[in-house]
Amino acid sequence: YRNPMYFHSTALPPSIAAATIASLKYVKEHPELRDKINKYARKLYQALKNMNFNLTNSTTPLVSIVFETAEDTFLATKMLYEKGIYVVPFIPPSVPKNASKIILTLNANLQEDDIDYVIKAFDEIRKERP
Repeated sequence: YRNPMYFHSTALPPSIAAATIASLKYVKEHPELRDKINKYARKLYQALKNMNFNLTNSTTPLVSIVFETAEDTFLATKMLYEKGIYVVPFIPPSVPKNASKIILTLNANLQEDDIDYVIKAFDEIRKERP
């Protein structure tokens, strides 16, 4: 992990700073995107809750599904992957024992059909692994 150009530097490269400023400006100018993401997050959260998945409370576009074991988390991750949904499992020591989880991160590029597809995938997982 050596990059001589930044070896003794903690400053961000100008391109990263400029991209961040442009992103913040874009988000400020398009509040409908935030509304869309929040709407999808609420829909997904409520659907998973209705299926009795163990969720962490959240008011953000991050939906965390908690599993009892790391094995259950890996199995759900594999099943989602087979359905074309890529998620990353969080297991101990990154999270407490018996709190392994998958975190779904929503973004403005998603459409309602995408959310419905994820909901359907979790419903199939629930039916296969009650």
